[in-house]
Amino acid sequence: MIDDAELQDMVRPDTSVILTRAPALKPALVAAYRSALPQGKAFAERVISEIDPGYLGVVRGGYP
Repeated sequence: MIDDAELQDMVRPDTSVILTRAPALKPALVAAYRSALPQGKAFAERVISEIDPGYLGVVRGGYP
């Protein structure tokens, strides 16, 4: 469950690395988002919009 603050603190840096330094892993981020429960999607949207707002549309199923 992504409501756990400790888990959120662990996931946020990994998401940042994917978006800023490991673009080859972006498809895995999209796949995780699409299979997430609604609260997980909301968390991912918050984190992604803080780090790379332009990529949020891609994650949601659109194009940059």
